[in-house]
Amino acid sequence: MRSIKDLQAWERLFKKIVWTQLGDIKDKDILDFGSGEGITSDHFAEYNRVIAVEPWQEF
Repeated sequence: MRSIKDLQAWERLFKKIVWTQLGDIKDKDILDFGSGEGITSDHFAEYNRVIAVEPWQEF
């Protein structure tokens, strides 16, 4: 699994912008459907309960 540091600059920037817009999320149950490699799931799992689902068989 890759980390955010492994992403291209534009994708890192996009994720950081979205995470900033979502704000400070803590103590929530989060479903990340279409989680891909789970980078966003990992980000939010620090302070939340996260279930990540990637329906594509290659992940």
